[in-house]
Amino acid sequence: MRKRPHRPRPKEAVLEVETVGARGDGIAHLDGRPIYLPLTLAGERVRARVEGDRGEVLAFLAKAPRREPPCPHFGACGGCALQHMPEADYAAFAADRIREAMARKGFGDLPMAATALSPPGSRRRLTLAYERRGGGLALGYHGRRSRRVTPIDSCLVALPALEGLIGPFAALLADIGASAGKLVLTASDTGVDALVTGLADPPLETRERLTRFALDHDLARLSIMEEEDPGAGTPETVVQNRLPLLFMGGGSVPLAPAGFLQATGEGEAALVTAVTDWTTGWRAADLFAGCGTFSLPLMARHRVTAVEGDAALLASLAQAAGGRVETLERDLFLNPLTGAELAFDTVIMDPPRAGAMAQAQALAASGVATVIAISCNPATFARDARILVDGGYALAAIRPVDQFLWSAHVELAALFRR
Repeated sequence: MRKRPHRPRPKEAVLEVETVGARGDGIAHLDGRPIYLPLTLAGERVRARVEGDRGEVLAFLAKAPRREPPCPHFGACGGCALQHMPEADYAAFAADRIREAMARKGFGDLPMAATALSPPGSRRRLTLAYERRGGGLALGYHGRRSRRVTPIDSCLVALPALEGLIGPFAALLADIGASAGKLVLTASDTGVDALVTGLADPPLETRERLTRFALDHDLARLSIMEEEDPGAGTPETVVQNRLPLLFMGGGSVPLAPAGFLQATGEGEAALVTAVTDWTTGWRAADLFAGCGTFSLPLMARHRVTAVEGDAALLASLAQAAGGRVETLERDLFLNPLTGAELAFDTVIMDPPRAGAMAQAQALAASGVATVIAISCNPATFARDARILVDGGYALAAIRPVDQFLWSAHVELAALFRR
């Protein structure tokens, strides 16, 4: 018979929190191994119940300076991890995440600007989960370390136009008998775009109820899909009162249901300012261009080539640019631009969290004068930065950008010059 794997029994221990990690948990050490303690801060001393690498605080023996969390759902909701961190410490934490990742790749002093923080009430996208429980329906975020939905009636990071729809959508989903799925709310420049997942071929009565709701709440569009994962299927538009659009750099970009956009207008502006400030020369390439966040603002003063692997995003960009941006559909992970293809004065690259190692290697071997890197992952950015600097570039500037208030997530724009 196969033996069950041995699981150490939980035990109590007194722990000293040394730092706050990449997921917002405090990190202590016990017997030489890290223990992760939610809702704690560096410098705190706690008595905790430890199981594996996780700890549950039973009592605080010494506390660091804290702020009163402004959200009534803090602690139960898994959406925000750091509301209890003082504001000055929080801004420093975002920059320190970048410094720590860079130090692991051999970088010392960094040309780091102050962190650009997005304010409360600025998030343009909410992805909420819903599930039927007993005789009711819970709509909110998953709880901390849980798949169970914590119901919410407010969200302090969201734009008021999105926050105001949480309660009405909870009532609607309960009324139409929805069981489990996601609600994705996006604030476009022409109104709120809503996608409800987990609805399998609803009957006519339900479709009419959805249509009335969209009209009553002046939604730009309401779409549904059977799959629970917003990225796993093809949405069906139930009603479109007007096309959801994003206005960027003089262009109007059509927004697909749950399509990508920068999380806040303030964060987008900070990143766009960095890119437009740093782009030099006439010829610019925008790699991993998405729907044109950087291509469209640049097209008035530069000849821009936008490269993107997602055909739908590239089509939206091309439509918005009106022929003023050259577009190229290409998977830059499998087939990066190399050699003579990199005949540009400036290359901007904004890859997903995995970074752009292959493209960084090609740039390191190129003669491109200016590289601007946008990143949402300090670890992969540090890896790619090491490749560029080893290839002859100098790291000239870093601007941290925090679009996900009270979370451990940080983005950045960085300038490299030969």
